Amino acid sequence: MKNHQLTPQPSSLINMAAYNIVRPLHPSATIREGYTAQAVILDLCAIDVEILELYASRWNLKEYSSMLLCSGWSVTLTLIPLLDSDPRAPDLFTRACVLLRVIQRDMQGVRIIMQGIMALLWKTGRTIPPEAVQYFSGLDNNRGELKDVPYEFALPVPEVTQKLLEDDDDDLDETTKLGADVAALLQKWSSLSVE
Repeated sequence: MKNHQLTPQPSSLINMAAYNIVRPLHPSATIREGYTAQAVILDLCAIDVEILELYASRWNLKEYSSMLLCSGWSVTLTLIPLLDSDPRAPDLFTRACVLLRVIQRDMQGVRIIMQGIMALLWKTGRTIPPEAVQYFSGLDNNRGELKDVPYEFALPVPEVTQKLLEDDDDDLDETTKLGADVAALLQKWSSLSVE
């Protein structure tokens, strides 16, 4: 599983496939003796973050921003359910958020993705790890900067979104909550008017 010889794109795609295989398993499910589903997921996230950090330290990110975005997005979403249960998760989550904000310099749409991650944290009753809070600040300060982005892609201010998301937690059971939350968030956001 640990093959650091891969370039970021194939490694990221392989790990995303592995996430999708392992993620539905109970975190304590044994993959092999002494190695649980949660440990596999954390190792995959660590590999992705390490490869992305190595890539970011050596090359210009502008050419590969889309690929890096997919990997950073995948890591953050995968780690959300583990933030409270494993001490490695907050650090990996924070490092992935750092990379997403770096990518944002060339892809302003990452700001909206970060808002979505923040909303998913709120919806699932988790808090942003203290180390990562700084990477979520200023996300709503995009008025006038994204002139070519249709208004449908703009999100309401965080306080309004957080209130809306806290209103109905009873809709989904714990097993399907994360998967269904993205669709529910999009539906709720589309019903809000943009300032």
